[in-house]
Amino acid sequence: MEKKVKNNKKVPIIDINKKMDIAYVGICPTTTSTIGIDLNEDIIAHYDVKKREVIGFTIIHWDQYRHKLYLKEKARESVKAINDYILKHCPTIPLPTSILFSQKAFL
Repeated sequence: MEKKVKNNKKVPIIDINKKMDIAYVGICPTTTSTIGIDLNEDIIAHYDVKKREVIGFTIIHWDQYRHKLYLKEKARESVKAINDYILKHCPTIPLPTSILFSQKAFL
């Protein structure tokens, strides 16, 4: 199942089971040397003990998670638009930097 391209870089595996609402994203399929580590109630990291690396993630409730990612991206775009507007249209108003929306702090 692991795919490689000409320059020996691995192609990510994205396997979505819509019926079970689960997604697996990784660089190779899980094996008997893989253990699951719960990162939170909806995300499991798959760690290969032989390779000593994380090889993928399982996301439970994929459709809800995908929707959250979409909303988060839209919020980032809105914050950037607000920051750009303030900086463009009000350049002479001395504002402390804490008043401008911080994308990292906001999201």
